[in-house]
Amino acid sequence: MNVLRMILFRYLFSRQNRHRGRTVRIMVGLVISSVLMMCILSIMDWLQAGRMDVLRQVRSFPVTVEVEDETEALALAEEYGDKAHVFAYRQSQGLLVASGQSRGVVVRYIDDGYDGGLYCLTDAPVDGIWLPYRIYGGLGGKVSLTALEEGEAVRLAPRTREYVIEGYYQTRVSDFDSSTVFLPLDAAPEGIPWTVAFTRLEVDEQMLHDELCLSGYDVEMWYEGESLLYSALQLEKTVMTLMLSCLYLIVAVQIVQSASMLASTKSRECVALHLMGMDRRTLVTIFALTGLVLCLVSLALGLVAARLVLWLLPASVPMLSGASFTLDIGSFSVISLVMLTLSSLSYAYAFDRNLDGRSVMEGLGT
Repeated sequence: MNVLRMILFRYLFSRQNRHRGRTVRIMVGLVISSVLMMCILSIMDWLQAGRMDVLRQVRSFPVTVEVEDETEALALAEEYGDKAHVFAYRQSQGLLVASGQSRGVVVRYIDDGYDGGLYCLTDAPVDGIWLPYRIYGGLGGKVSLTALEEGEAVRLAPRTREYVIEGYYQTRVSDFDSSTVFLPLDAAPEGIPWTVAFTRLEVDEQMLHDELCLSGYDVEMWYEGESLLYSALQLEKTVMTLMLSCLYLIVAVQIVQSASMLASTKSRECVALHLMGMDRRTLVTIFALTGLVLCLVSLALGLVAARLVLWLLPASVPMLSGASFTLDIGSFSVISLVMLTLSSLSYAYAFDRNLDGRSVMEGLGT
C-alpha cells in the first residue's frame, strides 16, 4: 500500500515535467464543469417544478377521474375524503360575448367545494357568471354565453343565454385566465360528464392513481393532462444537459493528453519498476488507479462545491430567496461513470504501451 500511495502521489503531483500543473488544471476543469452542470440543472428543475405546481393547482389537478353522474362523484368524495380534498366539476366549451367582442372560452361549472387556486372576493357563483379579472375587470351588467345545453331534437344543442356578472377571479396562470369562465354547478347540462379532482393529497399521487385504477376508474395524472408542456420541459432539460456535457469533453481531451505525456516522460521509470519485479498487470492496474483517483477526487469536490453554491444562492440572490434546490444526481452519476472509465482506461493504455518488449529494450538503452 505504501508503494502504491507513493506512486500515485508521484505520478499525479510530481513537479517534474509539470505533472502537478496538468493534474491541477484537469481537476479544476472537472470541478467547474460539475458545478455549472449541477447548479444550472437544479435551478431549471426548481423553475419547472414551480410552473407545474401552479398548473396542478389551477388547471390540471394532481389526479382526476371522469365519472358518469353526481352519485358516483359523491361516493368518491366520501371514500377518499381522508386522503385528499375531493371535489367535482363539469366542463364544456362556449362562446362568450362581452363589450361587443366574442371569445371562445372553456366553461367550468363549480360549487363551493371547488379548489382550483382562484383569487376572488366572493364564494362560488350562485346565479351569475365569473369572468377573468385581467380580461374583463370593471365590466358591469350582463354578458351572453353560447354553450351546449339540453335540446329537444338532440340531447345537446347550442343555446345562448344572458348571465349577470357575479364576480371576477384571478389565478397565477395567465392563459387559463384568458380562456375560462365559471358558472354554478347546478347550471351544467345533464349531458356533460362529471370530473372528480383530488388535491391536497395526504398520500403519494402514484399510489392514489394505482388504487383508483384497481377500482376500475379511468384516471388521468397531471402530467397526462399537461403532456405537451411537460414534454417540452423535459426536452428543454435534456438539451441543456447535452450542452453542458460538452464541458466534460474538453476535460476528457485533457485527460487523454495528460496520460499520454505522463506515460512518455515516465517510460524509463515504468520499465525500471517492471524489471524490479512488478508484473505488467500490477503496473497497469496502478496507473489505471492513478486516472481513477484523479477523476474521483475532482468529481467529489465538484459535488461538494455544487451543494455549497446551491446553499448560498437563496441567501445571495433576492429572486431566489424562497428557493429550495435539489441536485440531479442521476445525470451527474452517468457522466461521472463515463469520466471515471475514460480516465482509468486512458492512463492504463498509455502506460501499458511502455511495457512491451520493444519499449523495455528502448528504456534500457539497447
